[in-house]
Amino acid sequence: MPYTWIEISKSALLHNLAQYKKYIGTHNILAPVVKANAYGHGMLQVAHICQESPDADWLCVALLSDALLLREHGITKPIFVLGYIDVDPALAAHKHIDLLVYDLAIAQQLNTIGNKHNCVFNIHIKIDTGLSRLGVLPHEAHTFIATIRTLPGIALRGIYSHLAESQLEDTTFTHQQLQKFDTLLMQLDLPFALKHVANTAATMRFSRNNYNFFRVGAGTYGLWPSETVKNITLQQDPSFTLKPVLTWKTRIMHIKKVHADTSVGYNRTHQTTKESTLAIVPIGYYDGYDIRYGNKGMVKIGNAYAPIVGRVCMNHTIIDVSNIPPVQIGDEVTLMGADEPISAPRFAQLTGNNNVREVLTNIYPHIERRIVP
Repeated sequence: MPYTWIEISKSALLHNLAQYKKYIGTHNILAPVVKANAYGHGMLQVAHICQESPDADWLCVALLSDALLLREHGITKPIFVLGYIDVDPALAAHKHIDLLVYDLAIAQQLNTIGNKHNCVFNIHIKIDTGLSRLGVLPHEAHTFIATIRTLPGIALRGIYSHLAESQLEDTTFTHQQLQKFDTLLMQLDLPFALKHVANTAATMRFSRNNYNFFRVGAGTYGLWPSETVKNITLQQDPSFTLKPVLTWKTRIMHIKKVHADTSVGYNRTHQTTKESTLAIVPIGYYDGYDIRYGNKGMVKIGNAYAPIVGRVCMNHTIIDVSNIPPVQIGDEVTLMGADEPISAPRFAQLTGNNNVREVLTNIYPHIERRIVP
C-alpha cells in the first residue's frame, strides 16, 4: 500500500480543456503546457488525457527529452519544445516535434542535422519583447530571420513571445509588449503558420485576433493565474468555470494522546493548551509538503478539517485530530484538493509568495499519479 499518492481527475481536466477551446474558438489552436511534470500533475498522465481530448490540439514541453518521452509513450499530437534542446536534436528528426530558435548557433546546428538526416525541422522564432529571458530582440529580428530563411534544413513555422506580467491588474507593460510584437509582425509581413504570445492569463484578457496558438498552463489544471484574471474572465463569460485537477492523499500512520502543555515538533513551535489527540502522516518537505505549512495549514479527514501542528518534518507531519470524529491508523487523509482550506492556492498563500505553480511543481515527481474519473 503506497504511503502517498496523487489523483488526477480526468473529467476535471477534460472540462478545463473544453472551456478554453470554447473561449478561443475552434479555429484556434489550444496547446496545453505539460512542462515541469505537467505542473506537478504528472506529464505522462496529463498528456494521455490530452491525447484523448478533441479540444487539445498541441502539447508544449520544456525539454526535447520530454517530447521524446511523450512520443515513446504513444503521444501522437504535435509537440512544441519551448525551453531547451537538452539532447541530440537528431533524435527529433521525422517525429513532428517543433523546436524553438532564439540564436543563430541553434539554427545552424538544426540546419546541419536536418541536411544530414534528410529532414526539415519546423521551428518557432522567439522574440524578446520585455521578459529579457530567451529571445531575439525586435530590432534584430529582421536580419536574424533573413538569415534563417537561407537555411534549407529548417522551416519557419511559428513566431512567438512571452509576457512578463499579464496576470496583474495594471496592463501597461503587457500592452507595450503586445505592441512590440504586433508591430514586428506587420513589418515582417511573413506567412507564419503559428503566431502566439498568450499564456493562461493573456488568453483570457487580451485580443485573440492577431494570434492563433494559445499556450495554456495553469488554467489547464484548474488554476486561475490571479484574482484579477478570474474576475475579468467571469465578467466576460459568467459561464466559464475551472475545476482543480489534483488531489494529494496519504494515510495516518500513528495516533497518540498528549497532555496539556506538551510541546510538539522540532523547535517546539506548537504547545498544546489541553489534552490532545495527534495523528502523524508519513509526508514531509522531502515529498514537497512545504515546511512553511507548519502551524498554518490544514488537512481533510472524511468531511472534517484538522490543523497541522508543529513544524513539517522531512518525512512526517503532525496534525491535531482532537476535534474531529475518532480516527484510526490507515485512515485516508487529503493533503491537498479542491476544497478552499486545502487548495493549492491556499497553500501558496502560506508560503508567502502566492505562487501556486511552485507549490505543485515541488511535489516529489516519483509519487504515484493515478488517473481517476
